[in-house]
Amino acid sequence: MKSRAQLSLEFLLVATIAISAMALMANSVSSASNRAFSSAELANAKLFSSELKSSIRTLSVLSEGSKLIVRCEPLTEWNLSIEQEKIEISVKDHVISVDSPISLFAESKNFTIRGATCLVLVREKASIKLSLSEC
Repeated sequence: MKSRAQLSLEFLLVATIAISAMALMANSVSSASNRAFSSAELANAKLFSSELKSSIRTLSVLSEGSKLIVRCEPLTEWNLSIEQEKIEISVKDHVISVDSPISLFAESKNFTIRGATCLVLVREKASIKLSLSEC
């Protein structure tokens, strides 16, 4: 009877150690996963900013009425701030700036983007008008 009790106690001890080790590993895996997710989201925002910059430069030399659409699919919430010749894209604690060779304007100076969104750029007389639409 004693050996069975000792065996049960040893099993509980080993099981407790194994569960503790798994809990520690789960915490580090979760932390690494969050860092990878944040890095992927920042790379996504940088790609969007590059496409946006290219589209603005293209529209700056095209005629009035020309239109381009830049699509983005953020995994988290992004904030766009539009100034006269600059757009800032805020992703968590990072800010990416896009400078423009021509004046920019929009109905709102600040936009929040969630999910698949299209940024519509239309060449006006001496500026580019920006607006958001669902894709």
